[in-house]
Amino acid sequence: MADKPQVLYMGLTRISGEDLKEQLGRFFKRGTYDLLRKNCNSFTDCALFFLLDSRLDPGYRGLEQLGHMADRQAGIVQAITEGGYRPNPNADKFSVEFTISEIDKIKSSSAFGLR
Repeated sequence: MADKPQVLYMGLTRISGEDLKEQLGRFFKRGTYDLLRKNCNSFTDCALFFLLDSRLDPGYRGLEQLGHMADRQAGIVQAITEGGYRPNPNADKFSVEFTISEIDKIKSSSAFGLR
């Protein structure tokens, strides 16, 4: 039996959904999703930082990071999924940490005025 979904309170923000979409949209474009490298956890981590200056608990990303390392070194995930997983070349240059640093610059700019 699956565990019951857990809802966590993360805080309140004055930033609008439209601002979130506009600012994060430049980093999360259509066709760049990758199951192990650029996924819902990557987006959530960046969105939390943009909205609340908070980061996603690393425990939520551990399995995918392990899978990415194993696949990069030996193609293990591709083998296990019998080709069901194929790395998306459009996600090759994506880095959560780089994206977070870019979001920090956006938030710090006087033009955006979030800090």
